[in-house]
Amino acid sequence: MINGTDHPYGFGNKEEQDELDLDWHDFGARNYDAAIARWTTIDPITHFQQSTYTAFDNNPIYFADPSGTTTVNSIEEMWEATPEDGSTTWNADGEGGFCDDCPQEGESKDSKKVVGSGAYSFAVDAKKYYHKADDKWYFEEEYFEKFRSHIRKIGQGQASIETLNNYGFTDEMLFAMASWAVQAYDYYGGQVPKANGHAIPMGIDSPFFAGAFGLASKFLGTARASAGLYHYTDEAGYNAIMESGLLKASTGAKNARYGTGQYLTDIAPGSGFTVGQVSRRLFGVPWNGRKLQHFIQIETKGLKVIQTNNHIYLINNTSSLNISKRIISSGKSGF
Repeated sequence: MINGTDHPYGFGNKEEQDELDLDWHDFGARNYDAAIARWTTIDPITHFQQSTYTAFDNNPIYFADPSGTTTVNSIEEMWEATPEDGSTTWNADGEGGFCDDCPQEGESKDSKKVVGSGAYSFAVDAKKYYHKADDKWYFEEEYFEKFRSHIRKIGQGQASIETLNNYGFTDEMLFAMASWAVQAYDYYGGQVPKANGHAIPMGIDSPFFAGAFGLASKFLGTARASAGLYHYTDEAGYNAIMESGLLKASTGAKNARYGTGQYLTDIAPGSGFTVGQVSRRLFGVPWNGRKLQHFIQIETKGLKVIQTNNHIYLINNTSSLNISKRIISSGKSGF
C-alpha cells in the first residue's frame, strides 16, 4: 500500500490510466471508472448481483469485497449471523465461503479422489488438508509439497525445528511435520549438501520428500497401525494364510494399486459398514464381497506400515511376510 497522495495509484493499488483524461484504473481484463464507480465493460462472470456493471459485489458500509468474486448471498448470510450489538471477523474458509471459526492449519476432512484414467478411472476415499496461507484444501501429496522447502531448510540447519510451531498445525500434523524434519536433519546433518559430501540435495524421489504416501502415511497412521490392522480374504486365502503363517505380497496394477506389498485396513468386522461399502473403500468397487469373507487381525508393531489412502495401509514388501506370531484374532468377518 502506498501512503500519501502524490502518486497515480487508486483503489486496489491500480495505476490511473490518464491517457484519455479519464479516471480509469486498469485491472487487467477491464478498466474501472472511479468517477462513476462502475466497470467500463460487463462482468464476464455474473454472480446474480444487482448489476453486471457494478464494480464490487458488496455494500461498502458493512462489507468490502475488493476481488468482486463473493456473491450477495454469502455477504447476506454473514450479515445475518453477526450480532446486532457486536462485530464478527469473517475469513475465507477455502471453499468459496466464509467462516468465523476457520479450520486449523493441517486440519483434515474426508473427500473423494479420482484415480486412474478414462474407462479405468474411479473415485476413492481420500483426505484433504487445510492450508491457511491460501485458504484451500489439498490432497496429502499437494499439501505436504507446500512445506518441502521449509523442511529441507531445517534438515540443512538453516531453520530451527521450533519454527514449525509458527504455522499453528493441529497436534497430529505437527507430529508428522516434526518427524519429517527429524529425518531431514538425519540425512543432511544440519549442513548444506556441498558441505557434507552429498552431491545432490534430496528431491522428490527421496524417502521422506516423496509426498504424503511416503510421509503422512508413515506418521499420521502410526497410532491406528500400532493397535493392529486387518487383512481380508476369501476362504481359500484364509486357510492358506492360517496354515502357512505367511501373508503373500500383492503385486500388479490390479491387486496392488499403491505398490507391491501386504495390504491391511483399519476397518474392523462389525464396524457398521455394509459389505458393499467396505468393498468400495478397499477395492474401489462395491462388488468384491467374496474377498471380505474372512479376516485376520495382525499386530503391526515394528513393521514399516504406511497409510496409502483412507482406511488402506501398506507394508511395502516384495516377499511373503511371516505373521504366525502376529495374529491377534481371525475368523469369519460377517460381511
